[in-house]
Amino acid sequence: MKKKSSLSGLMAAAIAALGIAVLPACGDDAADKAAADKAASKPPVQQTTAAKEDKDPLAESREQFINVTKAAGSLRQQVELCFFDLGTLENGSNPDTGATECSSSGPGKGYGWNLVKAVADTLTFNGQPSKYVASASVNKGVITLTSRGISVNGKDSFNLILVPALIKEDNRDVISWEIDPASTCLAAGLCVDEKAARKAKLEAEQKKMEEEEKKDPLGAARKKFSDVVLAAGSLRQQVELCFFDLGTLENGRNPDTGATECSSSGPGKGYGWNLVKAVADTLTFNGQPSKYVASASVNKGVITLTSRGISVNGKDSFNLILVPALIKEDNRDVISWKIDPASTCLSAGLCEDKKPGM
Repeated sequence: MKKKSSLSGLMAAAIAALGIAVLPACGDDAADKAAADKAASKPPVQQTTAAKEDKDPLAESREQFINVTKAAGSLRQQVELCFFDLGTLENGSNPDTGATECSSSGPGKGYGWNLVKAVADTLTFNGQPSKYVASASVNKGVITLTSRGISVNGKDSFNLILVPALIKEDNRDVISWEIDPASTCLAAGLCVDEKAARKAKLEAEQKKMEEEEKKDPLGAARKKFSDVVLAAGSLRQQVELCFFDLGTLENGRNPDTGATECSSSGPGKGYGWNLVKAVADTLTFNGQPSKYVASASVNKGVITLTSRGISVNGKDSFNLILVPALIKEDNRDVISWKIDPASTCLSAGLCEDKKPGM
């Protein structure tokens, strides 16, 4: 017996050296019991999965509610078509159908839109009742959908209310959609008010920026001034296009526009370039005044930008002046840009005296 045990041990050692797991001998009760105990101590795979689900019980419900949100998409499109047809959400008129408002009651249809059919389509899928949309309606543009089969905290019915707000875009009224705060899907965590989320994100970014300013005021100021440097990039491009068009930065001529120099005053535009518009675009962002660029101008190719809202040592206005120098490249004149030493951003440590890599 001793010899057999010794031989088994040698074999096991040899196999282990090859990196192969050694199973216990059939007659070894102690080893069998140890292996069984070890296996029993391991949680089953299903148990691990369940534990993951317990960490985010709303995940499945949110995924189901996406079906309600998607259903709202087709209704939104129909309301927008109705608005385009009637020119209003209510008190309009379609002489052919008699529709006077963007609602799913009454005629509910007009040129290219049919809210009655859109609502009916929302409530079915492949000829069967929708699994998650219990009801839908549109009243003067306001869309209301109610869910079913989606459970949160013992409740299984939630609504989503989308309200159309008219905003100006390119001098015409267009619809901007918002979630009504009364939507019960918000409190349940099934949907998100994107407008409120964006606002919260901006507030968080502002708070983070304020904290950075306290820790490293000059670093935070440099980060803000990078917006001024980026704004200069589009003006540089326009000056280079102007130079390509006129063949010079001043004393040239574009016969169609009368432009004689690369400046944002006067005609300020030519073939493929428009310095007047470029300067105006530099001063705005999403229709609002630029946060950090107070002024911009181009004079015979020289670009000057002045900042605002960027504070260094008690001063909150600094300029960046970019000067174009003509150099030869492949036997032709091209522009090389340099920062004018008079730029106050240099002494403030907001910009560097080198070719701006914009």
